Amino acid sequence: MLRLKNLKNNKGDMYIDTLISIFVISAFIAMIIVVAPIFIRIYHINQFADRVSDFIAVSGGTAGIDVETLAEDMNVPIDRYEIIAADDAVCLPDQAHPEKIQLTCQYTVNVYSTVNIGLGGIVDSIPIPISATAKGRSEVYWKELESVTP
Repeated sequence: MLRLKNLKNNKGDMYIDTLISIFVISAFIAMIIVVAPIFIRIYHINQFADRVSDFIAVSGGTAGIDVETLAEDMNVPIDRYEIIAADDAVCLPDQAHPEKIQLTCQYTVNVYSTVNIGLGGIVDSIPIPISATAKGRSEVYWKELESVTP
C-alpha cells in the first residue's frame, strides 16, 4: 500500500531510488563476473593437486607421473609445481632412485598458477597468483632385494 502511494507521488524520488538500486545491482553483478574466475581456478588447481597426490600415493613415488600431460588432460593451466618428500633415510629407500617414497612417508604437492582479471576496460589485466597444496602418504612398500652371492 505504501509503494502505491509512492508511485502516485510526483516529486521524482522513486525514479532516483530506482536508478540507484539498478546501478548498485549491476555493479554487484559485474563484480561477481570479474571475481568468479578466480574462485573457479582455485577450485580446479585444488582438484589437480589432490589428483596428483592420490596418484603418488598409489604408485609409491613420482617416477611415472607426467604432471604437464595430466594438467592438459584436466584443462588446468599451471605455472609450476613442486613435489616435496621427506628427506630422511627411512622415506627414501634408495638414494639412486629418489623418486620412490616408502610406505606411510608423507609428501606435499604444491601447484602454482596465475589468473589475469580485467576491470572492464579500466585496467587491462591484473595477474593474481594462486596456489594449492595437497598432502599425502605413500601406500607402497618398496622392498630392496639384496643380491645373493654364493
